[in-house]
Amino acid sequence: MEVEVYADLLFLINAGMDGLCFCLTGKLLHRKLSLWRVTAGSVLGGLYAVLSLFLNTGQAVVLAADLAICVFICLVAFGGKGNGGWKRMLSATGVYFLLSMVMGGVMTALYHLLNRAGIPALLPEGEDGLSAWLFLLLTVVGGIISLCGGRVFRRSATRVPCTVSITLDGRTTTLEGMVDTGNLLRDPVGGRTVICAEGDGLTNILSSEMARALGGDTACLSSLPLAEGRRIRIIPAGTATGSGLLYGFLPDTVTVAAEGKTPHQVDAVIAIATLENVQALVPYELI
Repeated sequence: MEVEVYADLLFLINAGMDGLCFCLTGKLLHRKLSLWRVTAGSVLGGLYAVLSLFLNTGQAVVLAADLAICVFICLVAFGGKGNGGWKRMLSATGVYFLLSMVMGGVMTALYHLLNRAGIPALLPEGEDGLSAWLFLLLTVVGGIISLCGGRVFRRSATRVPCTVSITLDGRTTTLEGMVDTGNLLRDPVGGRTVICAEGDGLTNILSSEMARALGGDTACLSSLPLAEGRRIRIIPAGTATGSGLLYGFLPDTVTVAAEGKTPHQVDAVIAIATLENVQALVPYELI
């Protein structure tokens, strides 16, 4: 039995579903996605769906190829400088796999539901696959779920208080903080996540020269001891009112303890910022 397949429709459906799953993954993990990376990953996924029609090898080989391509397009979509290393890549890939299976199940369930409801033309005549309008409907529904779900996660996460313990040269300070899902700052050197902190809460662990340097006194930067100078980080930051630079430092250790969570060490840079009613803003991914 021969089945007629339209390569352009197959490409668009798979590329669109991959793009949707990438966006949902970014929402769930509160990751800042690159548009060109998501587009590239989606296009590669769509192309592979078409090329897979010509694979005449055994099922085991096809399954291995499918898994390899899924991992590869996740590397394309979620990789890049400053994205936190392999652990974050593996978590994003795992969530993508899970969402792909869930979305596939949703499409199948919705198809059978509408089919049982007696809605005609679910399948174009003579074709073996979902119609373009049904795929469009699923995409719209998925986008709405993504938008609403992201807002729910963001609202719930921003209510989570936490404490941040920072150690530098044997001195430790503890700050009262809050989770901030909008904090997507990255250290350009090494890609570490950035915790924003009030300077007043750090005075007991910073030397006077380092405190002045972090406060914006650039003349102090050149006079810092080598060990302290290597800790200094300059971090590009963008807000609704414009863009600028934050001065930060790399501490010896940072421990985050959120409400209901076990305290754990994180790899983060501390940036000096002016905050209101809180001493530190912790990115959600560190919780």
